[in-house]
Amino acid sequence: MRKKKIWIPILIVFGILVFGLFIMYRYSLGITVGRCLVAVDGSYLLVDDNSPTKISNCSSNEELFSNLKTGDKILVVHDGVNESYPGQTGAYFCLRLGGGSIDDISDEVISELTELGWLKGDVEDMVLENTKRVEYSYEDKYMSLEIPEGWKYSITEYSESAYAVGISFWPEGYSEGKLSLQYFLSGFGVCGTGLTESDITLGNMKAKRGIYDGDALWSFISFIPTARDYAVINEGAEEWWQEHGDMAMAILQTIQIGGTEVQ
Repeated sequence: MRKKKIWIPILIVFGILVFGLFIMYRYSLGITVGRCLVAVDGSYLLVDDNSPTKISNCSSNEELFSNLKTGDKILVVHDGVNESYPGQTGAYFCLRLGGGSIDDISDEVISELTELGWLKGDVEDMVLENTKRVEYSYEDKYMSLEIPEGWKYSITEYSESAYAVGISFWPEGYSEGKLSLQYFLSGFGVCGTGLTESDITLGNMKAKRGIYDGDALWSFISFIPTARDYAVINEGAEEWWQEHGDMAMAILQTIQIGGTEVQ
């Protein structure tokens, strides 16, 4: 009887492994072990030897990457990887196997990703020079940003036809593409189809960064529930992100939001 009891959990574990392998084969999933690398825009990359791959959260767990730091050793179950550089794939499971640092990632990868703008600059330590504090308030709502020299901005004020008010900014020399810090008059909401979200901190506030269908750049950063109905909207910033994305994120770190909605 005792031998039978020992074999029961072994058979259960074996059955789970077989079922897991079948699911992976059925849906063409792969397993990769590598190092985590957090990009300047807050997205996550999996570095396997000298091959970096951007991983998008395709699971039902919104906190899939929330505790990861650059250099962590991770195991990822994912889709196929496209042939861009860095590659891109969707992740369904992520397990942190151990800690590490950026020193655990090859200098070649760091150099290439820095050249492409994925790692350009240290946003948190970046010092903005010759800035102007741009402010806007509507009723009891308040928002402001530090806009440095070399950047343009505009303010969308309240009108009867407006759905949001706020501050937009973009680098000089570009006629298209901007980021907009907005307060949504009728509430902020998004479509959930194809959407993955991950945690980010801006202006010492917790926020959610939303990416649709594995896009290379986020579509929005919302401050729910920290500051309800405030969000940063990407309105074509892909036009200049590779060159100016690090500075844009540094500007977003200067966000100040006030009003009765802020907790």
